Amino acid sequence: MWKEILHPVFIFWLSQRWQPVVTAGDQEGIKKEQYELNRFLLIPLLRRKLLLPSMSFLLDDRAELRFLGHPYFLRFHVRYANQPLEMTFHNNTISLSVNELVKELSMDHLIPASYEEQNTPYPDFICRKMDLLDGYVELDSSDRLIREYLAHESNQLLKDNGSDSPVLPPYERYSLLDYWYFKGSLDIIRNYWIEMYKEIIGHLRLISLLDTDAIGGGTISSFQGAIFLQYRTNDQLYTVENIIHEASHNRLNQLLEVDSLFLNPQNELFRSPWRKDPRPISGIYHGAYVFTRVAFWYDRLQEVHPYPEIHERLQSVIDDLFDALSTLKQHGRFTEIGASLLEEMLLYYSQISKKNSRLTTFST
Repeated sequence: MWKEILHPVFIFWLSQRWQPVVTAGDQEGIKKEQYELNRFLLIPLLRRKLLLPSMSFLLDDRAELRFLGHPYFLRFHVRYANQPLEMTFHNNTISLSVNELVKELSMDHLIPASYEEQNTPYPDFICRKMDLLDGYVELDSSDRLIREYLAHESNQLLKDNGSDSPVLPPYERYSLLDYWYFKGSLDIIRNYWIEMYKEIIGHLRLISLLDTDAIGGGTISSFQGAIFLQYRTNDQLYTVENIIHEASHNRLNQLLEVDSLFLNPQNELFRSPWRKDPRPISGIYHGAYVFTRVAFWYDRLQEVHPYPEIHERLQSVIDDLFDALSTLKQHGRFTEIGASLLEEMLLYYSQISKKNSRLTTFST
């Protein structure tokens, strides 16, 4: 059950919404956030038939009630936006009431496995998202908490990517072609680097698309298990690299939850091959980690498809990696795990650069 609930949006809500009101003893805030907790719990409880007699929810600003990692959601007329919704449960029936509106539906209507077996028309207020990739990674930017974060709290994500853009609007106009494009991008990774694909579907729960050219993508620790990607569907080589890049940032963020990896202070800055402004060792380490994996990806890809654009991109990545790894080796101070991970990066760099005639000796 916890595996279903531990979605990136839930992790964000827990640290950025629930914990502050509980810590402050804000009873009004706790009551409001209880609505959110109920929507996170409903589907896991339905699947296990563990239900209270009734549960209360709050429709969002679009009069929708969305469920994390789940392909079905409820949508009512916009006049019911931000209104409380009451659900009562009896046998296999759910009764819904919001203001004067009263509706009923079968519990099976919300469960995908049995939904397909329904012979009767389903209620018109149940909608289905066309955005689950292989049943593992959700493609979604429409959850209220995602939209609120991007509208009001994404300054750190922009800063981490060196952008001075004031906002990061979500991309929500998904089409079937978008679904095929991003599913196809994951399929490409699966076909050429199955280990990376398994890591992605094992650690990622959400890809959230951005309607911007301010950044190519990003991750943030409060959304563990999520990556944010620029909506761009005319360059699959770019998109696949971006997925591997941001998924690797996400993986390193998860490791940072259990070990600090680097010991240099944040005010100790060095030149970065990927940014105009000097960066702390932590930023250079992050860059080296993800671009080592990007280099590994292009090295594998060119073995099968030795096209010039793949080779040129690999050469560029290798050259930048040398600069970053040199800085880490000369100036970085690390924990035991951080040092071990750096040795892995150096080994991969040496193997890949030697194969591509770019081997350069690191200074000691």
